[in-house]
Amino acid sequence: MTDITLGVSASADSANLVVPPDIRALRRMEVGVCIFSSCLVLFSILLFLMDATCKRVSTLIAEQNAAAIKLGIDLDYYEILPNKLPQLPPGLLEDAIEFSRRNAIIIETAYRLSIPTLVSSPSVLDLIKRLKASDGSGQIFDRISIDPTKHTPEQMIVQAQYQLKLFQAIRDDAQDLSGLWRGLIAGISAYLLPVVYAVLGAFLYEFRAWCTDPRKRRHQIPPDRISRFLMAGIAGIVISAFSDLFPKEIQLPPLALAFVVGYSIDIVTSRLDALIRDLKPKPN
Repeated sequence: MTDITLGVSASADSANLVVPPDIRALRRMEVGVCIFSSCLVLFSILLFLMDATCKRVSTLIAEQNAAAIKLGIDLDYYEILPNKLPQLPPGLLEDAIEFSRRNAIIIETAYRLSIPTLVSSPSVLDLIKRLKASDGSGQIFDRISIDPTKHTPEQMIVQAQYQLKLFQAIRDDAQDLSGLWRGLIAGISAYLLPVVYAVLGAFLYEFRAWCTDPRKRRHQIPPDRISRFLMAGIAGIVISAFSDLFPKEIQLPPLALAFVVGYSIDIVTSRLDALIRDLKPKPN
């Protein structure tokens, strides 16, 4: 009799441990939202880093352009002297060395924008070997720094001229990479992220509805939620496509507006229905 009682109690405990279907559905949605949000955060971090790198490259190139003009003027002045000085003009050697260091910094910074360098760490020499001279001279770039063993004025002039050609090649390649990423970031920010944030707002509404409305747990079926997410995505597409047409008085940026619309998609669609009804001609 005791064994039968214990068996019945164990069966009752097992039945109590069964997770209700609505809770299982909620757990699945929580896992999906965690994965979705984590991917969004990582993707946003990548875009932020690439945008910051593009700005850094632009700043370095602007500074190096000014240094290149100064170094080129100094070299031209030394070349046109009727009698070459036995030594380089004061400061020219230091300027050439500093110029070579900045070339190395620019190429290391710029190639963070290259997809292969995201998963590998090539040396600076490997990076400059693929560069092509912008003047079409076929110059081979096989070094990045000033050779201290070649210290005569003529040798230093040749090395400084090499550094100018190297900078021109680095600048052309870095500007191409930076321009490509700036275009990608602008396109993603304008057309993809509003859709993603609208869906994120729909996720927040679903969580709130599940926590505050117990009836929703019993009566709502998965297709209802999927339809809501699809409507939020469509609203995000509309916001990204027509963001330039919004009145300037709207203080919310497109991403915040997309999130709010995704959260309150029911209100937005009802307002659209009311607007269409108002536009219909009234019967006489």
